[in-house]
This record gives sequence, C-alpha cells and structure tokens, in this order.
Amino acid sequence: MSKDISHITMEDSFLKRYFAWSQERFPIDNVISGIITYFVMSRIALFLTDQSLDFVLMDLLGAVAVIGHYYILRVFDEHKDFEIDCINHPERALQRGLIKLWHLDIMAAIFTVICVSFSLLISNNYLSLICYGIVYIWSVLMAKEFFVGSWLEKRLTLYSFSHMLVSPLIIIWIFSTKWQVPQFETYSIIVLVMALTSGFSYEITRKTRGPEEESETLDSYTKIYGIGGSVLIISIMNIITLACFLYFTTLIPNLRGVTVGMGIAGFAAAQSTLLKFLKKPSLDGRKKNEKSFGLFALLLYVALLVGMYGN
Repeated sequence: MSKDISHITMEDSFLKRYFAWSQERFPIDNVISGIITYFVMSRIALFLTDQSLDFVLMDLLGAVAVIGHYYILRVFDEHKDFEIDCINHPERALQRGLIKLWHLDIMAAIFTVICVSFSLLISNNYLSLICYGIVYIWSVLMAKEFFVGSWLEKRLTLYSFSHMLVSPLIIIWIFSTKWQVPQFETYSIIVLVMALTSGFSYEITRKTRGPEEESETLDSYTKIYGIGGSVLIISIMNIITLACFLYFTTLIPNLRGVTVGMGIAGFAAAQSTLLKFLKKPSLDGRKKNEKSFGLFALLLYVALLVGMYGN
C-alpha cells in the first residue's frame, strides 16, 4: 500500500520527489518480487538440468536485471496511462508534476543497458540475449497496446491475458541464463503455466473492486462478470496454479509433505479472503485479497526452494 505523499512539494529535493513516486508506483515490494522471482526461477532451471544450486556472483546482476525489467514495465505503464491517471489519480507524484516522465525514462534506459549487458555476459550462444529481446519487444507491444488499443480496451479479459504473457516470457529469459540450449520439457512448461495463471489471478484480483471503488473511468472485472463471476475466475486460476505446483513437487519426494502443506496453506488463505469478499465486497476486502494472494505466491516460491534444496 502506498504511503501518503501529500506533504511532498516541488520545493523538496529531486531525490525526495523521486522517492515519493517510487513509494506509490514502484515500492520495495516490487524489488523483493524481482529478487525472489530471479532466485527461484534460476534455481528451478538448474534443478531441472541436474546442475548445482550454488549461488554465483553473476546471480546478483541477474536479480538486478529482473528488477530492472519490472521497472521498465512500470515506466511503460506510466506513459500509457498518464492521461487517464490524471483523471483518476491526480494526487500521484507524476500527475502532480513532482517528477516528469523523462526522469523515469532515464532510469529505464539504464536498466535496459543492465538487462542487455547481463544477457550478453552469460556465455550460452546468445540464447539469453535472444530471449531478452523477445521479452523487450513484447513489453513494447504491451506499451503500445499492440496498436489496437481502442479495440483491446473494450475486451478487458483479452487485454489482461495479452499483458500477462510477459510473465512466462520473463521466466523463459531467466531459465535461459542457466541453459546452453532450450530445455523445454513437461516440468518447465508446468512452471510457465503456473506463472501465467498466478499472474492472471493477481491481475483479476486487483481489478475486482468493491462497490465504493467503481467508476466510469476505472477498469473493473466486476463490471463484466459481477462479483460472483470474478471470484469464480480467480478461484479457477488459483486451482490451476496449485495443481501445477503439486505436479512439480513430484520431483522432490524427500520433502514433498512439507512443500505440499505450504502450497495448500497459501491456497486456503487466498480462498478464505475471496469468500469473505464474495459475501461482503469492499475496498478493504479487495486489498485483503491482494495481500492473501501475495502470501499464496510467496509460500509457493518458498516451498519450491525448500523442496529443491532439501532434495
């Protein structure tokens, strides 16, 4: 949840104003998510190819690169949504003019150099560079709304699905940093499906709004499917995510009971808040749904690490 930055003014230092934007639009949660995603997915890539799971110095640069691309995605969104955010969120740092889009562009350019450099430094016949190129091109297409923005915006589910595809693409990029050649088999595909469904679940969760949040200018799945339909779709995505996780745990029999228990506990927590929201939808309930889903995803990642290192 972003903190109140109403006290920040143009008289404050640039760093303070930039930090105010970061608190709202790229908080520490995003950094932690990037670190966890890189570390877990890179270990899975090693695990699936029977390589050592040891941490190496290049992993630090890899984590920074993934965080960097998350930042690039945020900046692309800030450009794409700037005008509508001026209407819906005039209190935000960017909309108040505390910082400018070109300030964000400079950091995005630096992170792009880091991502490309990291992909080049990995010695695997340019596989990682090619994979990152695909990630970047898809991200640009997302920012341009695939050049059919007016058509796509009227189809929110398709819009979200097209944007969620970047998640498995990023994971393929991470996988590629540990592989000399593509190693797509059942278990790696299962991980990609899990990433897609969990990302889609989160996207629908954050746009399944309580009655007090609804407005003509805000996208909402409750406008399309209603509260019950949205909760049903989220639940289906969560079930698929859990099923993929449980299938992957067949590779780690030594601690399977522990890992399965963690995954089911996270799923139960997510579904519990969803059911409460279904009975009494509200802004507070939607925020609790987001937090409980975050717990679900975190427990899945931790369980995978516990299983792989304990195997």
